[in-house]
Amino acid sequence: MSFLKYNGKFDKFEENYEDSYIFFMNEGKNLIDNTYIEVTSPIIDNTFQKIFGENEQITKSLLNSLIYPEKERINKIEFLPTNRPGKIGEKNSFYSIRTDVLCKCYLDFDNEDEDKELIVDLEMQINFNKENTKRFIYYLKRLYSKYFDAKIIVLALVFRNVPNPYINKGTKTNLEEKDIYSNLEVNHYDEEFTIYQIDISYCYKLLLKEKKLRVIKKEIDDIGKEWLKFLNLPNWCSSIKKNYYVLPPLRMKFFKSKEVFLAFKILKDEDNIQYDMYLYDLEKINQKNEFVNNLIIQNKELKEMIKNLKEENEELKKSKKK
Repeated sequence: MSFLKYNGKFDKFEENYEDSYIFFMNEGKNLIDNTYIEVTSPIIDNTFQKIFGENEQITKSLLNSLIYPEKERINKIEFLPTNRPGKIGEKNSFYSIRTDVLCKCYLDFDNEDEDKELIVDLEMQINFNKENTKRFIYYLKRLYSKYFDAKIIVLALVFRNVPNPYINKGTKTNLEEKDIYSNLEVNHYDEEFTIYQIDISYCYKLLLKEKKLRVIKKEIDDIGKEWLKFLNLPNWCSSIKKNYYVLPPLRMKFFKSKEVFLAFKILKDEDNIQYDMYLYDLEKINQKNEFVNNLIIQNKELKEMIKNLKEENEELKKSKKK
């Protein structure tokens, strides 16, 4: 019985006049306990930043499992400021950036040609869109102006509320610099400045089918699989209360990784009042955005209607003249 085998379904039954719970596993024996826990979502901004923006060992485990799953080259992490203000006097903070988690990683290396440091902008995103890619490119440029002597990557973990996605929408974007006069490539940044947008929901689908998982370069191990399952929690885990997910009581032996276990402890101990307030505010923002989007659509439809009426009116005028 392990976290990777738990399918997110559970049931309640009575035994010896006391409530007990059965947690269903994909294979092998199911787990029975006399209680359960509820945890918050790891993909909400506040919780994601609390887990990965304040805990070096947890963040190191996640990054090693996705970027360096074979060698675990990251041996130390230093968290950097996530808010970088723009130019003085600029309106609406146009040149500012606000990352989810920004850190400098110190790497083990085998020879002098290998990188010694890596700057990682770790982002959690809901769904894919072109604006995110534009924003990440801008972030890379701003970060390069500050950390020009280090390799820099954006690692965006993109969650889709699709339990069984048909296609992989993950992308890799490299920045290029070219000589505008000769049209010859002067410097191809290649791995130096790269944006990885990882479709974690598609990765989880492969995990369910027990297929090989290659996230960036190498096949990931069970720890990487636990992280992907952890981040996909809303896609597979049952709820009693909306936005709270049910698991067996937390025990270290249930997990391959101590750090995944600790991340779940943070979710379990999350301030429920703050979490519920954040979700309430988020729902109101989404409702407002939906209202505005509907108004935009209605406005376009009205403009099209007015255009058609004008054309019909012109046709009527022409026919009367004849």
